[in-house]
Amino acid sequence: MTHAHTQFAPDFIVVGAAKAGTTAIYHWLAGHPNVFLPAVKEPGFFAYAGRSAIPEKGPYDPAYCNQIITDGPSYASLFDTAAGRLTGDVSPVYLIDGDAAARIAAVRPDARIVILLRNPVERAFSQFMHHMRDSLETCSTFEQALDAEEERLRDGWSWGHGYATHGFYAAQIERYLAFFPENQILFLDYRDLQNAPEQC
Repeated sequence: MTHAHTQFAPDFIVVGAAKAGTTAIYHWLAGHPNVFLPAVKEPGFFAYAGRSAIPEKGPYDPAYCNQIITDGPSYASLFDTAAGRLTGDVSPVYLIDGDAAARIAAVRPDARIVILLRNPVERAFSQFMHHMRDSLETCSTFEQALDAEEERLRDGWSWGHGYATHGFYAAQIERYLAFFPENQILFLDYRDLQNAPEQC
């Protein structure tokens, strides 16, 4: 089946949170014979449609930005070889993006949404350590990065530098509940994924 039009969204979307198990979910689902996930791990289309994924300021990951899909036909073409399997998109930026829920719902109101949650302090520190590992953090301590966060985000740094900001899940979840009935949203806890993934 070819999705040559711009109005396409997959059957299910794992919207985040970042550093809460989305990579593990991607690999588990990609290995299922009845599920199709694109080779692009985080297409990010519903957050970046029509605009650049490159932050205005600050360090960023070029490999991540270069894989982002910003136009509808290119996004739809990611799924051309799905061959009748359930289609999915795993893009953690969708949970924090203010418009992603509405954009998904406009195209696919029946989509299943998966939200992964993790202790926000652990999530923030994990993101900080990820950035330290990849030389994407200019502060030498977590405390310094937290102090700089508000100004950085205001100045146009990447969303990944919102260590504390993106741990306020209530508003993020409310955006999805505003567009999708609760029975279409699956909530998973990071600890459960680690300790008993077969029960999730």
